[in-house]
Amino acid sequence: MQDHVTEPTPKDTLAGEPPEHARDLNARQEAFCQFYVRNNNASASARLAGYGDAGAGRQGHRLLKDARIRERLRALRGAIQFERGMTERIWSDKLDAIHDLALVKGNLQTAVRAIEAQIRVARYRQGDPLPAPGAEEAEAEKQADVDEWIRRGEANIARAMER
Repeated sequence: MQDHVTEPTPKDTLAGEPPEHARDLNARQEAFCQFYVRNNNASASARLAGYGDAGAGRQGHRLLKDARIRERLRALRGAIQFERGMTERIWSDKLDAIHDLALVKGNLQTAVRAIEAQIRVARYRQGDPLPAPGAEEAEAEKQADVDEWIRRGEANIARAMER
């Protein structure tokens, strides 16, 4: 039986070094992303990442408006999805091996229990959805878009006034 998987793993793992697009985040911003992807609460994540208690809500909202932060969150969610898929495949492979060995040895009770365990793994997969962007994140993304439109509009007005 094989104990390890030889498939390639994504460069963007939760515990590993952040990918190139996130290297310009400082340590607190990276910590914020790591906490936020698990709890979808910007205030709590900002506090846990080391930002002050008094302005944690504002700081969390400001961080979520940053495109680099949102990109990092998407990458972390992808890494979680990949990791869960790999874990499920490993469990499934082990249960297949137990089932097959039990059938060869004529131990039907063990074979049936392996099938039951596979059913539980399938239910676990269906009942535990991947972390999705929180409402705060969606609102911050909309606000960032509005802020960008305002900035562009103001720049266009300033250019028109100069003429």
